[in-house]
Amino acid sequence: ERSLADPDLRAEARASVRNRCFRALAARYEVLGHRADLDAAIRQVEEAVREDEGADEAITNLALALRSRGRPADLDRAIERIEERPDSAGPAGPVLLVNHAVLLHTRYVRSSSSGRGLADISRAAESAELAVRTATVLDHRVQALLIRGELAVCQIEAGSTPGPKDPRWAAASASFDDAATL
Repeated sequence: ERSLADPDLRAEARASVRNRCFRALAARYEVLGHRADLDAAIRQVEEAVREDEGADEAITNLALALRSRGRPADLDRAIERIEERPDSAGPAGPVLLVNHAVLLHTRYVRSSSSGRGLADISRAAESAELAVRTATVLDHRVQALLIRGELAVCQIEAGSTPGPKDPRWAAASASFDDAATL
């Protein structure tokens, strides 16, 4: 039996409390739109990431909250935080990979005039593909397939030969079909 004297149990409890605080603040931000709630939610998960408490979940929450804030520097920071994780093959790997793909896609959409636009889409497609291959939870696989399909469409639109003759249309269509049949 574990006791509260166990440092691992205390760390798990702190991570759980921070995660619940984050969710409450993020939900209140979604409903009321008060930026202070989003900023407080970000501070909660930044602390958890710094202390490595529930790090994969905290990084996911941090990345999504930073994306919601909408500042380019926050988006860059969210991408960097996910890329700092040493192991994308762990249990949370597919979720982190999907979020990485979504963040790169968001940065591409928001700043496609920058020089890194196509590189972001290529990196996002790689993350989505790896997420599709490694996802064992059905919901994670569906999310990965959907973002992979969306990214294929972006690559087609950004390429020099957009249209149905581009072989990537088949890949995009297959991703959406696979997600629909799961």
